[in-house]
Amino acid sequence: MESYIRIMDELCSLTDELKNERLRTLAGFLDQRINNPDTYLVFLGESCSGKSTLINSIIRKKVLPVSAIPSTGAITEIDLSGGSDEEAFFAINKDATMEELNEDIFQTLALRPDDKLERLRYSTCIADKGYSGVRIFDTPGYGSLIRKHEEVLVNFLPNADAIVYVVSYINGFQEADYEFLKGLLDLTREGVPFYLLVNRCPPATTADDRRVQEIYSYVISLLQKPVIPLTVIESFGENEEEVIQTAMSSFVKDIMLYLNSEEERSKLKDVFREYIVELIEFIEAEVERLIRNKELSEEEKRGQDALLNDFLGRLDKAEEVIIRPGFKKILDKFPSRLEECRKRIEDNTVSVIDTQDKASKEETIAYINHHVLNRNTGREVSELQFFLVNELDIIDNKLNDYLNKAIIQFEKDLKLNSPGAVYQTGMRIAKDAGAKFLNMGLLNYFAAFGGAGGAAAGVANAASHALKQVGDLFGKTFSLGTHNALKHSMKTIGLTSVKTLAVSAVVITELAFITVDYNTWKGKLKKQVSKVTKEWAEEILKVTNEELRKSEEINIENIKEINKLFRQRFSTEEETEEFTPEYLNNKMRRLGELKGEAVYGQGF
Repeated sequence: MESYIRIMDELCSLTDELKNERLRTLAGFLDQRINNPDTYLVFLGESCSGKSTLINSIIRKKVLPVSAIPSTGAITEIDLSGGSDEEAFFAINKDATMEELNEDIFQTLALRPDDKLERLRYSTCIADKGYSGVRIFDTPGYGSLIRKHEEVLVNFLPNADAIVYVVSYINGFQEADYEFLKGLLDLTREGVPFYLLVNRCPPATTADDRRVQEIYSYVISLLQKPVIPLTVIESFGENEEEVIQTAMSSFVKDIMLYLNSEEERSKLKDVFREYIVELIEFIEAEVERLIRNKELSEEEKRGQDALLNDFLGRLDKAEEVIIRPGFKKILDKFPSRLEECRKRIEDNTVSVIDTQDKASKEETIAYINHHVLNRNTGREVSELQFFLVNELDIIDNKLNDYLNKAIIQFEKDLKLNSPGAVYQTGMRIAKDAGAKFLNMGLLNYFAAFGGAGGAAAGVANAASHALKQVGDLFGKTFSLGTHNALKHSMKTIGLTSVKTLAVSAVVITELAFITVDYNTWKGKLKKQVSKVTKEWAEEILKVTNEELRKSEEINIENIKEINKLFRQRFSTEEETEEFTPEYLNNKMRRLGELKGEAVYGQGF
């Protein structure tokens, strides 16, 4: 650990010298994380599911505000291994600075955080060593009316080393849980352990309780996990507070035994090493840019800036000439394609009803519910998904072609304008930045990275690649574009179909309990099938339109991020007179040495 701390001290000092605010902030947050290498145990759950109360039971003090309405507005960090028995309250700001607060201001910010706040921290020292090495995080509940709360939560999720998912027994599995869990895996690091805690259960409730099992089944299904550790927390009995404290103490200690294992600590070491190397590469790119600009004459700088502005203008036009028209075309075509699919479901199902000459009403309804509708609908959903993927593939290919040509032209113009060495350095920076920042994201079903322009052109593949930045340590610059939007959309459409069919099955089954004349029940069943397929289509249309709009905006945002990336790498506007070539070259050599130490040194 000492060698990582020493490397970070030097990197923080260097980013201060370079006066690059973005790099300084990233280095500051990473430095904090490495100097405090505790496990981040993050509590998630719908608003008013009881997260804050449970965490208060661990602290054995009501530090976190609790209310019948959504009450947590900021990420709140609970540090139980403070240096003294004295409790302390802090605000950690977005610029990586930290300031001490009194408890009243802490409580106020917990409910209504201001724009400069990154998160809150409560620090104390408790005698129970079972909590050593863990920092517990309370988070804003999703599903609240406060949209900003949800944004804060989503941005923080990549930090989690372990997740405790809290569901209230009273409310059960709600629509908000369903919506949130659909995207949870895309927002957390791979392999993060997940724990389900069913809270506010009646006395003597066990894991075998029907409602608990219903919640459990939903969670493992949506998270696509075969098994998840399940804990039941009782409420409403005698000595309720003591019962909850005992249960939570045992619960967290069991988690810590696993997270403090040698295998898990080794994983944390690997994460820190990757972060350090990535930060060094960010700084290297900035130093190389400064070196390159030193070698340009004033005339060459003006020429390069003019070429850059022209190139960035062409990038921006991709929105109006490809992205907006492309998505409008899909949105216009989809309703008629959906209606064709709906009509086939209805016609095929009605045809089966007509052939059931010997089956009873109850047998026919069961067969339609459990087999026919599911089979027909599943086939048509696959057809709709295939249609969407192909249409998005067309947009992807057009974007590839358009942006690759812009990249190639910029490369040619830059080569004519700049000295050979300067040109080579500049394009290498762009390619390295592209490889670092743009990962397979939005449409990873599609063609391989690159294209006509080679690796440099791959940087421009906005439809297939989404921005990923090192700042996801504290959600500083984490972008929603990092998760696979297309895969998420297809999953959403499929789950919506299944969910709507479940509701439809109830509607159709009701017919089985109604006394209907033998000669008319088939006609009524057909009408029910027509009704539920129309409701199914309405839900699919609504969800698909929402997902397409999201995908459209992510594509547009990617163009903006690529624009920003090239401006950062090729702009000559910053003053660099205070840095001599000798100073910059020395720093570049030292960065290479630090990278070697991070990769090959002991670290811990």
